[in-house]
Amino acid sequence: MTGWDEAPPAAPPAPASVQLVDARIAAASRGFHRERWIVVAALLAVLLAGVGLLAAGYISQRQVISAQARQIRSSCRFWSPLTSQPAVPLPGQKAPSRTTVVLFAGARDAYAGEGCTPPLPPAQPSLEHWAAVYRVPLSH
Repeated sequence: MTGWDEAPPAAPPAPASVQLVDARIAAASRGFHRERWIVVAALLAVLLAGVGLLAAGYISQRQVISAQARQIRSSCRFWSPLTSQPAVPLPGQKAPSRTTVVLFAGARDAYAGEGCTPPLPPAQPSLEHWAAVYRVPLSH
């Protein structure tokens, strides 16, 4: 080949018009903007779901705590009358039964352990005496 039979070099292509370039940029960025808004919407949905779960957990926890508080108040009302009782023997007996002393001591433990109000009253001297005799621990 001598180079004479080769085609002359082609002229460089003409630059695209500004309007064509603008149209291509707009078409390419439309898809990008759409994807961006889809991602933003998905993140917003996840955020709202998280807030909803937190709110549901908070409401559920408040209900459980409220129910537990009612149960503790009820327990306090149950044990309250027994916390200041003396351990006296039944008629015809010389000493109160161990069961009576354990019941009164347990009432004091429950009342003190549940944080009931008013504070635990002092134990009656007779309860202290019989708790020592029967070796029953007594809350003060």
